[in-house]
Amino acid sequence: MSRIKQSQVLALLFAILMITSAAFAGVGSIVGASNQADDGDEVDEINAIVEDINEELENVDDVETIDEIEDGTADDVQDDIFTQVVAEINTQSQELLGEDIADDVDTPEEAREEAKDIEDEYGAAAQEAVDALNDAADSVEEIQELVDQVDDDSDETDDDADEDDSDEADEDPDETDESVEC
Repeated sequence: MSRIKQSQVLALLFAILMITSAAFAGVGSIVGASNQADDGDEVDEINAIVEDINEELENVDDVETIDEIEDGTADDVQDDIFTQVVAEINTQSQELLGEDIADDVDTPEEAREEAKDIEDEYGAAAQEAVDALNDAADSVEEIQELVDQVDDDSDETDDDADEDDSDEADEDPDETDESVEC
C-alpha cells in the first residue's frame, strides 16, 4: 500500500472512529437501567440507543426511532442500524479513498466478522471502522434483549389472564350465587 494511501486510510478511519464510536459509548449504561414490565421504558431505552447512533451519522439517513414494540421491531431496527453504519463507513471511505471498505451485514455475527475482515485487510489504521461495526453489533444485541424482555413480560401477562379465565371456567355451575326470594 503506498504511503499516501496508508495516510488516507488512517485519516478516514480516525474520522470514522470520532463519528461513530461516540454514538456507542454510553449504550451499556442506558440498557439495563430499567427492568420493568412497562414496554414504554424499553421503547425509551431503544430510542436512546438509536438517538446516540443518529448523533454520529453525518452522511446518511438517521436510524428510525420506534413508537412501540411489535413483532419484528428488533429485526427492523437491526437492519436499519447496520445499513446506516455501513453506509456511513463507506461514504467516508469513498470520500477519502474512492472505495468502500465495509460490506453489508445483517446480523451481529456478520458485523463482527466484517470488522475482523476490515482489521485483517487494513490493520490498525482501520480500528475506527472495526470499533463502529463491533459497537453496532453490541447495540443490536442490547435492543434484542429489551424486545425479548417485553415479549417475556407480555407472555407472563397472557399466562396470568389465561389462569384467571380457567379459574372462572372451573366453577361449578350449580354453585353459583342464588338469590332467595321472599
